[in-house]
Amino acid sequence: MRPSADIYDLASLTELSEEAIGKVLQDRYNGDRIYTLVGDILVFLNPFKPVNVYTEKEFSCLSRPDWSGPVAVGNEVGSSAHIYTVGTAAFNLVGKDSTILISGESGSGKTESTKLLLQQFVKMASSSQLNRTRVAECLLAANPIMEAFGNARTVMNHNSSRFAKFVSLGLQGNALVSSEIRTYMLEKSRLLSATEDEGNFHIFYYMCLSSNSFFKDVRPLGPLSLISNAETLGRRYTDLEAKATEVLDAFDKLSFTAQQKEGVFQILSGLLLLADVEFRSEEQNHTVCTSLDPKSETTFKLACKRLGLKGKDSRRRLLKTLTTSKLKVNDEDIYSLFHEDKTRLVLNGCIRAIYTKLFDWIIQRHGRPDPGTRVRQIGVLDIFGFESLAINSFEQLCINLANEQLQLFFTHHVIQLEQAEYQSEGLSWVEIPFEDNQVTLNLFLERPLGVLSLLNEESSLASGTDESLYNKLMKHLVDKPKLQISAKNPCRVHPVTYTIPGMVEKNRDKAPENTMEVLASSKLKLLTEIISSHHGSKAKAGNGKQQASAGLQLAVQFRSSLDFLLAKLRESQPFFVRCIKPNRDNAANSFDQEYVRRQIHYCGIAEAVRVRQAGFPVRCTYGELHLLCPVLSFLYGSGRLESDAARVRAVCRQAKLPAEEVAMGKRNRLLAKEERRYCGRVVTCQKVIRGWLQRRRYLKLKAAEIERRKRAALALPITPTAPPPPEELRKSTVSVGEEGEEGAQVTRSETVLWFKTTQKDQIMQTRGYETWFHGIITRNEANQLLGSKNTGSFLVRVSNSQLGFVLSFKSRNGVRHYLIEQLERGRFNVLGEKQVHSSLGKIIDFHKANGFRNCDVRLTTPVGQPDKEPDYEELLCNAPAL
Repeated sequence: MRPSADIYDLASLTELSEEAIGKVLQDRYNGDRIYTLVGDILVFLNPFKPVNVYTEKEFSCLSRPDWSGPVAVGNEVGSSAHIYTVGTAAFNLVGKDSTILISGESGSGKTESTKLLLQQFVKMASSSQLNRTRVAECLLAANPIMEAFGNARTVMNHNSSRFAKFVSLGLQGNALVSSEIRTYMLEKSRLLSATEDEGNFHIFYYMCLSSNSFFKDVRPLGPLSLISNAETLGRRYTDLEAKATEVLDAFDKLSFTAQQKEGVFQILSGLLLLADVEFRSEEQNHTVCTSLDPKSETTFKLACKRLGLKGKDSRRRLLKTLTTSKLKVNDEDIYSLFHEDKTRLVLNGCIRAIYTKLFDWIIQRHGRPDPGTRVRQIGVLDIFGFESLAINSFEQLCINLANEQLQLFFTHHVIQLEQAEYQSEGLSWVEIPFEDNQVTLNLFLERPLGVLSLLNEESSLASGTDESLYNKLMKHLVDKPKLQISAKNPCRVHPVTYTIPGMVEKNRDKAPENTMEVLASSKLKLLTEIISSHHGSKAKAGNGKQQASAGLQLAVQFRSSLDFLLAKLRESQPFFVRCIKPNRDNAANSFDQEYVRRQIHYCGIAEAVRVRQAGFPVRCTYGELHLLCPVLSFLYGSGRLESDAARVRAVCRQAKLPAEEVAMGKRNRLLAKEERRYCGRVVTCQKVIRGWLQRRRYLKLKAAEIERRKRAALALPITPTAPPPPEELRKSTVSVGEEGEEGAQVTRSETVLWFKTTQKDQIMQTRGYETWFHGIITRNEANQLLGSKNTGSFLVRVSNSQLGFVLSFKSRNGVRHYLIEQLERGRFNVLGEKQVHSSLGKIIDFHKANGFRNCDVRLTTPVGQPDKEPDYEELLCNAPAL
């Protein structure tokens, strides 16, 4: 019996309990085998430590253009189950778009898996394009910026994505031609609710704690409420300096101007200062008046300066929009005064709106695909993980709802469709029970009485409050299954408890229009630009009451984005990566069996294992199988039968295939359970034969090349000739390694073209054109240059008789000319010498310190150009020689 650590595909298990699956995953995890398959579904266990499985060797082995995915390659890839196999399958899919869904709890490794896939796609595309494109560079540069502005530390994860992203790559053939990033539901409320254990967005800590000189002029000084825990969290950022530098470099790679980059951090600095502004309310003439707290005047003045609002008038206008509201009645402006609590809500709304618009503007700078270009799409979805925190509010409700939607898609695609096909084919099939979360989704999404519909209705009313939302939930949903509503705070949807206070206001997401108008007059160009885009997007939503509803309710926007995402998934071929967190403490070498079992249960892995084990993954029609296997039809005499179905049945009967390995369907389908095993044998035969053919071809080429080099080195004629007289034989004989005097075998233009296309860049990248380097000169010309020089004087020239270089030097008995042999991977060797060198310069360095095997001379003085114009000028022009 195989050790459980060697079971790479859970579909091969004999016991299908969640405990047995967890035991296999634990054994593999203990052996650092962090990837496991469930048929064509990849399961990833976050190791929380570096694991040496992402080397160049793994990439070159698993990112091959002839692989079409884990199922197709069978046991060969199964033994190396890996994120690269999923990426390769999606990259090589022809005729249909593909989408990779990466899901799991917060901290299970989704973001890192996404980065690995994007890096793989860029490398695979670059290998087909010979160099990395601007699209690829921008795609990789966008990652550190998105993490800095959209990720934060939480109690569950040190680098938790507080938004969802869908990265779509456009391919023409295997060339990467476009990329697009869509973001969903940034958790903007985190801006104003940092706690001791949870952090704000990473970018604030990079800006305020990094020693990078760029930040010194843009960050505010002193303690700041938005990052009040900066000192505590700062000690936990072990790589803060490197990350901060990486973000600044990414801005440069994405072609942000210096003014734009500085503008981004001026805005962030202004938001940090605005959050520290305090107000006070006083009663005057039976009216409550709210004004700026005298202690905050300096802070407010500095915040306005950072945001480009210079002068008293600008500050006065901004303060007025924060403390009063303006209504137009009969062409007359009517102002109402705010209490300080209301003023704080307006200011917070302003901070959230600006940060969100800044985030969107940065992401949109990444670029959009050309709508007129038809490309094959690869999508990678990295969405926030299911969360159940001590306090769960509107954000966790949306996050968990998105996870429930994706779980339904997974269940429908992997389990329901599979079982439906077996039933439609009339096969004997025992239905596999699975957890259907449609009831939970209906509870949230039904209209008009679902949770989201009631929340949107309450948020659209000016008088809507959390209390009235609670009353509506009690009235319409209290008897619904899986929902418990109690007291006036909690609303429990098994197994998560959500708190109602704050939901209505968060859903409104009300950006203060009067305040935004004042900020739009800023002297800071970037702030004006993002505010203008804010108003532009609002204008497109509609007018009047319809506009307000469309623009203010986050749940409406989120649901629309989710519908768009699901539509994209249904149109493409999905690949699933299920990420599992082995323990709650983010600790390496720790596996919590019960915690993992719970994740196995709710993400549907156990049901997927049962379906994959009981099913028949390979299907084709009777006609297709008969055409594919004419030899079998001939051997078993089924060719005389009239129908394809009869022929296939005859072949199966005569071949005595086990009944559990094949099944005959109603609609002329053959389902072969063991097809991978048989195809694997065919592939092995093909591999051996192809290898033998290539080895035979290689040995022939090698023998011919060895013979050619011998003749070139010894200056022997290609065709046999009569032996020369003794005196001529003595004159033409040279030492091993010396260049002979045979007539030219290549033309000068061919030599120039060879040098420009294969040698020019390499020489420039190493040591450039040294004084000892010469162009295409003859042996006699080299003799003239070296004849009067001291012993050890030398030069390296481009041979005029064959493609290559020659080392010419003065010996005690005259001038010697040694061929320099070119090896694979850009290495060199002086013919007849043992040492191999990485460049021509290394050859010179070596033979200055050591002599030659057949000549007791060391190189000493380089011989340069005889005239002002170098003799290698013709090798430097850009146009290739013809």
